Amino acid sequence: MFVFAMSLRHLRPAQQPQTLSRMALGMLSLATGLSITVAALPGVPGGAALAQSGAEQPALSIEAARAAANRILTAVKSLDANLRFSQFSEELKAVSSPSMVAETMRTQPKLLSWTLLSVQGGLRSTTVEASLTTSMGKRELFIVLNPEGKLAGYHLDVTDEAPSAVAKRFVTALSSGHFISARSFLSLPLQQEISASSLQTR
Repeated sequence: MFVFAMSLRHLRPAQQPQTLSRMALGMLSLATGLSITVAALPGVPGGAALAQSGAEQPALSIEAARAAANRILTAVKSLDANLRFSQFSEELKAVSSPSMVAETMRTQPKLLSWTLLSVQGGLRSTTVEASLTTSMGKRELFIVLNPEGKLAGYHLDVTDEAPSAVAKRFVTALSSGHFISARSFLSLPLQQEISASSLQTR
């Protein structure tokens, strides 16, 4: 059964997003030698201006964003790698494959149910926040959708984990070629600066 929150609210700010994103940025630079700007990190005026202007013209309606998020989470729960891959944006498809998706699914906790919490629109993407119930407990997930309702990125709230552990998982995913998973450890503002393809071509 899928439960949907009826009220629209702003995305809750994570408690330590800047610390985690800067930690990941440091590990990324160390591991790959990429030169990355931090203009869109939380607390930087450029990123705030982008978010503010983006909220004026949502790329998707609230209903369309909820429907897309529901389809994506249904695919995750069903463990259907081909369906999951078909929901990727073209950019994500370019750095992944159904077999890679299947491998990732095998290593993740089983999704049992979820509640959609909020929708935040932008000029080029829409973010849906969801509370997940998995075989390993509760998790907060942020799903980023492109204007076509395809998955453009995601971020799991890992603020309850040690930054060093998160950085290690990030580097492991990066070194094994799972660029979408690696990117998911970065904060959403930092993901605006770093595409999955840029991780692949490090």
